[in-house]
Amino acid sequence: MAKVSIIIPCYNQGQYIDEAVDSMLNQTFQEFEMIIVNDGSTDKFTIKKLKQYEKPKTTVFHTTNQGLPNARNNGIKIASGEYILPLDADDYFGATFLEKAVHVLEMKPEIGVVTCGMQCFGMNHKQHLPKGGDVKNFLAQNNACVASLFRKICWEQAGGYDEKLRQGYQDWNLWLDITKRGWLVHVIPEYLFYYRRRPGSMIRESDAMKPDLIKQLVNNHRELFEQYVDEVVAGKEKKILALKQSKETLRNSLSYKIGEFIAIPYRMIKRVKKEP
Repeated sequence: MAKVSIIIPCYNQGQYIDEAVDSMLNQTFQEFEMIIVNDGSTDKFTIKKLKQYEKPKTTVFHTTNQGLPNARNNGIKIASGEYILPLDADDYFGATFLEKAVHVLEMKPEIGVVTCGMQCFGMNHKQHLPKGGDVKNFLAQNNACVASLFRKICWEQAGGYDEKLRQGYQDWNLWLDITKRGWLVHVIPEYLFYYRRRPGSMIRESDAMKPDLIKQLVNNHRELFEQYVDEVVAGKEKKILALKQSKETLRNSLSYKIGEFIAIPYRMIKRVKKEP
């Protein structure tokens, strides 16, 4: 039986799957199995690729199209590992993530989830280091990466991914379900998770639907948000304040002032053109 089961949902992402799989085959920790869940792909290239896919430690499980949270749940149901790592087909990990994350779960029984820093690539190259921690850190924002290692028992206690959240935030909802049961989230302070930003990616769709998805999260955990309403309000205010401070810092920066100075002639020309 494998120590870790890596669950890789794939819907029409055959062009990226090798990069995700190879990043796991190159891990310094090798006690794992990989389950690719072909979530009813319609792309001919993906269908052909997954039908004849052969990589070490890897099996492909074919289903009808049911959506991302269902695909993850379907893969975890047949997984043999004590620990679960969800990984989207277009993302990948640095070589030492599994070794370091498994070590944390083995040594710290109070930890239910291990996450790390996220390095975006593709459309932008931003970095993000989540805070992890207890349930209070997950009320105002998601403080773990979508791809984080967790104990299978945590998933079982939570009832799995919420299959109604097909448009996004399934991972955030799961972390709330896990942390409200007393489990903690540990953060490896390294950028070991590589997240692809591309047109049509789920995070862009999720951001567009954020108010509705947040409403669903609150409905799913109403007693939790009512219990910590002061924490939620304070957390939101801190985010607003941080955004204002970030904008103010940008306005006061030398590069911003130079840009404003360079733009003056163009604004004057635009103003003259508008005058009758």
